[in-house]
Amino acid sequence: MGEYELGLASAAGLISSTILRFHNVYGFPTEFASDRAQVIPSLARKAARHPDEDFVVWGSGKQRRSFVFVEDVVDALVLGLDRGKNAGPIQIGPAESSSVSEIALLLAEISGKGVAPTFDESKPEGDRDRVGSSALAKQVLGWTPSTSLRDGLEKTYAWVSDQIVSGR
Repeated sequence: MGEYELGLASAAGLISSTILRFHNVYGFPTEFASDRAQVIPSLARKAARHPDEDFVVWGSGKQRRSFVFVEDVVDALVLGLDRGKNAGPIQIGPAESSSVSEIALLLAEISGKGVAPTFDESKPEGDRDRVGSSALAKQVLGWTPSTSLRDGLEKTYAWVSDQIVSGR
């Protein structure tokens, strides 16, 4: 509703606006506690705490999402202020999705612990695949994500691991 009202105000010339829709932002700082964490920080915590915590993935791992690293989101925000005014909603995320299984396997490898994820298919996994259209972000903002999934996961894992080691 807020986007709709903002669009009306923009169309009437009352305000200039930029609307960015973010897809599954990850990075740090982030909440990684077991009862509140999203998929990437949760899996990073499980990998970092292994063997003291089981490396269990909710669902089959086949569910797919577009993940975008927080530094890329900041870049999109800056570009949006300059180039995105009154362009309508712009989706910020990669043009492809990654499976949760792929994320888990990469984090297991990054941890260097030889851990293998297990999958708890009794847990919910949501939609099978969610990916947005990044065409408008590229066309209007000149934005595409610059952080590879592996690089973003390495940075996130290092931060989560450091937080755990330091007792935060």
